[in-house]
Amino acid sequence: QNRYLHVTLLPDLGGRIYEFIFRSTRSDELYRNPVIKPTHWGPEQPEGANWWLAAGGIEWGFPVPEHGYEFGVPWGYTVIPEARGYTITLFDGHPDLPHVSVDVTLFAGRADLALTFRVANPLNRAARVQFWHNAMVAPGPANTLGPNFRFIFPAHTVLVHSTSAPDLPGPYQPLSWPTYKGRDLRYPRAWHGWLGFFAAPRAQTNWVAVYDDDANEGLVRVFPADIVPGLKGFGFDGGVDPAEWTDDGSFYAEIHGGLTPTFRDWLKIPPGGIIEWTETWFPVWRIGGVVDASLDGALNLERRGNALRAGVFPTHAMNGVLAVRIGQRDVWARTMYIAPDAPAVVDVPLPASRPQRATVILEFRTLSGEPILRAEREMDLR
Repeated sequence: QNRYLHVTLLPDLGGRIYEFIFRSTRSDELYRNPVIKPTHWGPEQPEGANWWLAAGGIEWGFPVPEHGYEFGVPWGYTVIPEARGYTITLFDGHPDLPHVSVDVTLFAGRADLALTFRVANPLNRAARVQFWHNAMVAPGPANTLGPNFRFIFPAHTVLVHSTSAPDLPGPYQPLSWPTYKGRDLRYPRAWHGWLGFFAAPRAQTNWVAVYDDDANEGLVRVFPADIVPGLKGFGFDGGVDPAEWTDDGSFYAEIHGGLTPTFRDWLKIPPGGIIEWTETWFPVWRIGGVVDASLDGALNLERRGNALRAGVFPTHAMNGVLAVRIGQRDVWARTMYIAPDAPAVVDVPLPASRPQRATVILEFRTLSGEPILRAEREMDLR
């Protein structure tokens, strides 16, 4: 742990990240199942493999789609002290076969967790594999999903993986996002069953988020979409009895990230090949949602009557200038200190001479004017 985060790993249960607690709110942003109960979900092959533990946290799905085979077996680990924090390297037990290792790094003074993945093929022939990680999420204090939990997928179209909703398209059919036939699909309450969906044709940005509007708290993933193009969401609006996976009636949602765009696609790693990338995960709170994110934090921007509500959550403490620009000119700017335990939320009055619709830019800059965080939105201003 550090000043902002408390992280728990379970090496003996698939090497998973089990807790991701934001110390300012005391909330575990990941779902944490109070029981360990096998389900009937999971890979269909080989025969008899179709089971899975919905234990919670972030799991590593390898070498087949979705949950893989390694969610319930022991992983090895090493602890590496660093000058600014700690790294724990988790690794599966197959050094002579295609295998995975994950560096979990928590630096002092930062509210983000860095994950460095290595998917390696030591064989003298190409290996056909998939790698997906799955974060079971329930941001906020309740360890379940409320009615105002939502997915923030920067996409216009998604591809259905599976659904129990009779009025949604079937497997691997396109679905408009976030609105379909007048329904706001960001909220699982609009689904009328379960829904799994991929960003189509692949991840469109380098970030994704979930947010609980009632708790005013969420979770952000920042990743290199050119290396990890697969992005999948999953959740429930009824349709399944939670007794399938737990004993307390709690629900969760999932964010998957993968080396292939969908579960139908397979990756060939050449002999001796290694695929490596780093991504970060961080909590976000108080700012009402996310419209853009990067390694330095998340921004939100929305219209509230005759004002713009601007929010900025940083992953580390900094001084700078928060500015709002409409068109080519700043209409508001303020010097401020922000930190993970002190995010900024301000209401900026709209000028009377504003246009009906315009591009609005929200920036947090250094004191010398260099942009650190930036969000740009086309918005109705009247």
